[in-house]
Amino acid sequence: MSTYMPKPGEVAANWHVVDATGLVLGRLASKVATILQGKHKPTYTPHVDTGDFVIIVNADKVKVTGRKAEVIEYDTYSRYPGGRHIERLAGESSPEEARPFRFTKPMVRGDQQLGDPDYFDVSFSGLKTAVLHAVRGSDNIERDARGIARAFQDALIGSLIEKTARAVQTFDRKRVVLGGGVACNRALAAAMRERVEPLGASVYAPAPRLATDNAAMIARAGLFHFERGVRDSLGLNAYASMPIPGMVTEPLVGSR
Repeated sequence: MSTYMPKPGEVAANWHVVDATGLVLGRLASKVATILQGKHKPTYTPHVDTGDFVIIVNADKVKVTGRKAEVIEYDTYSRYPGGRHIERLAGESSPEEARPFRFTKPMVRGDQQLGDPDYFDVSFSGLKTAVLHAVRGSDNIERDARGIARAFQDALIGSLIEKTARAVQTFDRKRVVLGGGVACNRALAAAMRERVEPLGASVYAPAPRLATDNAAMIARAGLFHFERGVRDSLGLNAYASMPIPGMVTEPLVGSR
C-alpha cells in the first residue's frame, strides 16, 4: 500500500472563522497554527502547503492567564521601522546628513510626456532596494540612520508630489486629498501644498490621529458595509483601480 502525498495543485484551502472571546491566548495560538500549517488534515505533508485560512474575530476579548498581561509585553512589531519612525528620524536630520545618501526620485524623469506609460504611475521598489543597500553599506548605522531616513523620505515625497502635480494640471483638479496611512506624514502634506497651491489646487489631509494604518481603515470601511447589511462571498477580489463612488472619470484629452 503506497502513501498518498498531495501535490500543490491538488490542495484545496478552506476558510475558518475563530471567535477568540474567552479563549486562552496560548491555546488559541496553537489551534490557529495547526490550521494554518494543515496539521489538522490527514493529508498534511511537511513540504507542501496544505494549510487553511483563518479569520479571528473578537481578538481583543482573548483571555490571558496568570500575570502575563502585567509582566509580558505583547506586540506585532515586524522589526522594520514604520512610517512614523522614518518621519521622526528624517525630522531630526539635516540636509547635510542626507546628502551622502541622496536617492533618485522614483519614476520621475525630465523627458516624460503625457501619454507615456509611467507619466502618472509610481513605483518604489527600486527606491527601497537602494535604501537597503545604503543600510547594509553603512559602517555606522546609528550615525547614518537619520541621513538615510531623510534621503528616503525626500525621494519618496518628491515623486508623489510631482506625479500629483501632473494630474492636477492635466485634469484641471482643484482639490488634492491625501488618504491612507501616508497621509499622516506632515512633511508630505506641507510639500504637497507648496507644490500644487500655485497651480490653483487646495490640499486636504486628515489629522494624524485619523490617519491610521491602512488595514485598520479598510476594516472600518468594511464594518460600515457590514452594518448596512452588505455581504460578499470569500471569493471577493481586490480591485485597486475601482472608481470611487461620486467621482467622475474624465477622458484623457491632452495636457494643458
